[in-house]
Amino acid sequence: MTEAEWLACRDLRAMWASAFAHHRPALRRAWSWLLTGEGHVPLPAATEERKARLFALACCRRLLLHRSVPDRPRQVLALFARFVDGHPGPDALPGCGLQRPGPLSRLVHGSPLLEVIEAAIGSLNNVARATGRDLAAAVWDCAALARQAIGPPDSSAGPHATEGGWAWGQVRDWWRRCRRSREVEEAAQCALLRDLFPYPGRRAAARPEWLAANDGIAPRLAQAIDADRAYDRLPILADALEDAGCANDALLAHLRSPGRHVRGCWALDLVLGKE
Repeated sequence: MTEAEWLACRDLRAMWASAFAHHRPALRRAWSWLLTGEGHVPLPAATEERKARLFALACCRRLLLHRSVPDRPRQVLALFARFVDGHPGPDALPGCGLQRPGPLSRLVHGSPLLEVIEAAIGSLNNVARATGRDLAAAVWDCAALARQAIGPPDSSAGPHATEGGWAWGQVRDWWRRCRRSREVEEAAQCALLRDLFPYPGRRAAARPEWLAANDGIAPRLAQAIDADRAYDRLPILADALEDAGCANDALLAHLRSPGRHVRGCWALDLVLGKE
């Protein structure tokens, strides 16, 4: 995948495969998964497991922007965020009290919306405990559930049976709207991956002279932004780096980009020494 394709991609399967391409030992099997959907999900290396978990968290947090989420799933989100930062262990994460009614496909297509929301956030328990290939599969399931929970339009606008039977034109239009809204959410998840991972073909590094310049203002700014989740201040960090002599166009452009940034933003992590 070229850098231009990476920046414009709306296919989460291709984005995920590219993000972890440099960590896949079984390249033929991974390409089979990418092209056909068969086989295993490309798996992150141990050094990327934090980013994989942060992607799952970001997917679920988007539910807060679109849906009314009950208190207990909100608690799971807050505890999972602390877990990723290394505070509680995975056993501290409560479940949502949801027993899955069966396979993922049946849950997605045959369950009430609230159950899918709780399942998406509850699946973070699996993401917290899993490693290696199990982690990749758990994150993929979590993202799929989040797309399903955000995707459907308001149920009041759905098709209804009449005395004469189903109005199949309404059914067709309903499913088109559902498909379109899930495509939009998949594109949003691709944007989350772009915020968490730089273009795989261009690995950046923070130079010590940037971090030490002007009494270490850049790392101090980065720490404050990370602690406060004040991502609107990222352009200020970009200015500080540029004043310190940073000429990395990709790094500066990402910090100044107007898109939504999340915990684990690759440019911020680079300055913090987490990347």
